[in-house]
This record gives sequence, C-alpha cells and structure tokens, in this order.
Amino acid sequence: MFIIKRNNYVSGLKESFICTKDVGKCTLEDAVVVPNDSVSDIQAHLSNYLYPGNTRDVKVVIDDYYYNCSLLYANPQDRNKPSLQFRFKSDYEIAKKLKKVFSYSYNKFILKKLSVNGNVCCGNSLLRFDLDEKIEIFSTDKKDVFVFKCYPVYHELAA
Repeated sequence: MFIIKRNNYVSGLKESFICTKDVGKCTLEDAVVVPNDSVSDIQAHLSNYLYPGNTRDVKVVIDDYYYNCSLLYANPQDRNKPSLQFRFKSDYEIAKKLKKVFSYSYNKFILKKLSVNGNVCCGNSLLRFDLDEKIEIFSTDKKDVFVFKCYPVYHELAA
C-alpha cells in the first residue's frame, strides 16, 4: 500500500494548496506552466504584482531544498490569455531535480523523440504511456516562495 503523508509545513513554512499540474514535455525542459484559473492565487503570494511581459526571481522548494527560478508572465501573440510560468534553463539544478524525480515521464519523452511515425523504436519497452505524473503547487507564508510536491508514478507501477 502507498501512503502519502501530507502536512501543512515544509522546511518550517506554512503552505496552502494552489493547484495541480500534470508533468509534460515543457515541465521536463524549461517551465512549469500555471493553469489559468490559478494565476491570481500565485499573484497573491508575490511581493509585487507581476504584469504580463515581466519576470521576477522566486524560490521553489522541492523535498526541503530551495531552488532558484524565474516567474514569467508571458504574453504570447498566439494566445488569448497571458501565461504564468515558473521558468528555468535545462542546466539549472531545479531542471535536473525534476528530470530525476519524474524519470518515468522523462523516459517517455525520450522514447517519443526516438519514435518513428508514433511507433516506439526501442523494442520491448516497459513504459506505459497511460500513466501520468503530477506536481502540486503550494504557496507559503513567505512571499515569492512556493512549494512543489512531486507525485511520480513509481507507486502505480508497484501495484
């Protein structure tokens, strides 16, 4: 049996749930995009309002470790609404951590890149493409500090 222990404190920070985000290609490469209905909740926990087209430095806590990243309020031309994104470069420590925690999704991503016409080329793969991994985003009692709780699929595979 798999049990998730939930408490309201991480690294001594009081946390409050904001949203859940599915892990996808973007998460594994350079950003965690906040769902549009959660933008105001993120904005409420910033030291200053972030306007579309601007960015600010924030901290993200994963497994009691602080990571630096940028919060970008992108205003792309091809969308109706701006997009709030926790941005990082692929060589940042947070990117390495997410790839490690979400190794299952990362391996699916690599296999899709290696596929030809949608068919996986690696023979007898053990990866199931129906399993998804998730991140829960929490605010904290400190401005510009957010908590990512990661839910990899390893517990589903053991069942």
